[in-house]
Amino acid sequence: MEQILQNYRTAEGTLSEVLGPDYFQHDYRQRVWRHREIAKKKYPEISAKCRGIIEAFQKGIQKYMDEHPDEVPVWAPKLEPWQVVALSRLVIWGWPEGDAGEDLKAGGIQPDPIEYHGSNEWLIAPKKSAAGVPIALIDPHLSWYGIFRFYEARFYGDTLNLSGVCILGSPIISLGHNEYLSVAMTTGSGDTADVFEETLNPDNPLQYEVDGEWKDMTVRKDVIRVRKEDGSFDDKEVEIHETRHGPVVATKDGKAYAMAIPYMEDISLTDQTYQMMTAKNLDEAKAALSHLGLMGQNVMVGTVDGDIYYQRTGKVPIR
Repeated sequence: MEQILQNYRTAEGTLSEVLGPDYFQHDYRQRVWRHREIAKKKYPEISAKCRGIIEAFQKGIQKYMDEHPDEVPVWAPKLEPWQVVALSRLVIWGWPEGDAGEDLKAGGIQPDPIEYHGSNEWLIAPKKSAAGVPIALIDPHLSWYGIFRFYEARFYGDTLNLSGVCILGSPIISLGHNEYLSVAMTTGSGDTADVFEETLNPDNPLQYEVDGEWKDMTVRKDVIRVRKEDGSFDDKEVEIHETRHGPVVATKDGKAYAMAIPYMEDISLTDQTYQMMTAKNLDEAKAALSHLGLMGQNVMVGTVDGDIYYQRTGKVPIR
């Protein structure tokens, strides 16, 4: 329970309100990427089927919280269905953010460390197995703690017959199988993000050069609440600067470095994952993958029809 609620706060960028100033920089990063803002705004675009699943899931969590108040932390956020979408955005963000972080090093800037995870998987063709059917294995190399902690789930009812694992806080199985096919994934992709070096106006650091002219940056203001040692709160106003390429993540020697990530406005992962896990054949699985909501992953699909399929996903910018 506590990890579910903490995951929602992690995605929203409100950990400082609970855990203090050590988490201020984390919260600032999430505000830069607007996970909460975009999830709230675009939640109605999620399919009615997925919205129904999300809302029923959170009603179940709320019922448990009501019946077991002793297990509910005092800092528990109010449950909102868009939190699941914000969490899905956070889950995919580390990979492209890490790609762009490597670009920052070219400008002499050491980025904040991003935690990576790798895994392994196997998919054996029917002609290679004694049973004459595909055999799939997925071995996620993830932590027992924190945001990437899985829980095992089985969903049966109506047309659902799914078994696999979910991220704590999400009701959507991301690795597993139904009665028609299995889905496995491991980390891996091309370079899915970039950093753009912008020349700043020496007389106005909120302007940058575009085609020989100075252009104003977009300035967003936000407030991050930080818990102090005495239990009181300090509301810190922050400014987030954006160029035409994306938010500014660093400045040095008259240059601003803007990070461009192709998932900036994206919320399609929730629907895509559900469509993959409810696909009845390889064609339907491929159609689900075509939404490109996944970060860079090595996806393997095996079907009861004897198909084995591999696809390397990820939105790679046209450069």
